Amino acid sequence: RKDKRFNVIKKSKVATGFSRHDYYDWNQAVREIAAETRIDIAIVVMGTNDRQAIVENGQRHALFDDNWRAVYKQRVDDFTTTLKNTGAHIYWLELPVMRSPRFGGDMEQFNEIFEERARLNNITFVQTDGLATGADGGYTAYGEDRFGRTRLLRAEDGIHFTMAGYELLGERIADAMLADLDGAAIAVTPPGSPETVVLKGSDTPAE
Repeated sequence: RKDKRFNVIKKSKVATGFSRHDYYDWNQAVREIAAETRIDIAIVVMGTNDRQAIVENGQRHALFDDNWRAVYKQRVDDFTTTLKNTGAHIYWLELPVMRSPRFGGDMEQFNEIFEERARLNNITFVQTDGLATGADGGYTAYGEDRFGRTRLLRAEDGIHFTMAGYELLGERIADAMLADLDGAAIAVTPPGSPETVVLKGSDTPAE
């Protein structure tokens, strides 16, 4: 907030992700965003709402089956390509540990997809390991905030964070961004501040 080099623009849509193009098409949305918004840096948070079947060309693909994975990966790649074509440096956030083992297991599969596509598309995958986790690396509701104080970090649903928890996630991304910016890995288009666009789906299930 104090670094005047940054101007953050948030693009968020409740109950969205890549699975349900019929409900909200992030691939079309990002094309529109890219056409009207200068983007030097893009931060992407997706996946928690995507535990749903995909319907493509009239065919229904069950979650995580081979066809589902093929379509989903293509949507991730198309989304990434749109952002890369703007010249943006992209940071894709790893989904954190979840309280529910079943839900968390699914999020691990999404993380595997995102990390793979980030590597193949040559973008930055920001890991969340060690953030809001216990000594064993598992879920914990309480932990140290960014000032070292013990605080409630996770929301009641075991998915979302409190503000103290979100600050930890933000700090992890900010550290990666600042390291690249100070190391000249990010080219900022003059004049003005870097436009940092946060693109975020939500985990509230679409009807």
